[in-house]
Amino acid sequence: MIGYARMKIERRARWDELWRPLDFFLRHIETLYWRVRCFTIIECFGDSHVKVFRRMNWLYSASGLRFRTISVKGATAYGIINANSVTGARSIYDKRLKRLNSDSIIIVLLGEIDASFLVWYLAQEKDINVNLVLQKSINHYIKFLNYILNLKLKLIVCSAPLPTADDNSINTAFMSIRDKIKVNKLKKTQMTLKFNRKIREYCESKEIIYMDMDKFALDKRSGTVKQKLINSNPFDHHYEENIFIEMINKCLLELNVFQNWKKKI
Repeated sequence: MIGYARMKIERRARWDELWRPLDFFLRHIETLYWRVRCFTIIECFGDSHVKVFRRMNWLYSASGLRFRTISVKGATAYGIINANSVTGARSIYDKRLKRLNSDSIIIVLLGEIDASFLVWYLAQEKDINVNLVLQKSINHYIKFLNYILNLKLKLIVCSAPLPTADDNSINTAFMSIRDKIKVNKLKKTQMTLKFNRKIREYCESKEIIYMDMDKFALDKRSGTVKQKLINSNPFDHHYEENIFIEMINKCLLELNVFQNWKKKI
């Protein structure tokens, strides 16, 4: 109940400035509480996919890690450099980032919307090559990651989830703008893999820790996402949550970075 109430206050504070002092105070108390218990706090920024980290707190409560999320529905790599974007993601992220200490650990998860929908939509609307739009998304994302590095924060970048919607899958109850993109699942997957590869190369060049989930998510036979990751709701483009959590945990165990960072904090 406490965690649920905390989440509601945080959401309210994003658009109602009268709630922000209470949100800031509670976040400070929460930080002190987890640090007294010797937990490492990880701040997670991203689109709606990043919400999965909240459940990590319940399923892996003995891990010594505490994940806090700032998830902005519809946030994109393409729009992340624009403080006045439709989602307002950059403004929301900046307010939190500027309050963090230099020893804070950051996880960033963006790009699914770009590679599986937005780049195709913009290329279609502007009548330009889709790869040029993808490169713009990548460039904008890299600028944002560089900004985080300049704040001297410890950074982990997650690969963008692979597309899960089947070809010609249209929600008759609610027509989504995604349904208007006439690109098959394989092409969207290849675009996502390309996006992830470019971001991974950037991370390697900057010695940023990169969580490569593609190796667990990709079905090499079909060239698309593994069936077990497809959500039980056919119109939900998020990974099946329990499988996604297992995959994240595997990546974290492979990286084995938190214990080393914890010793330095």
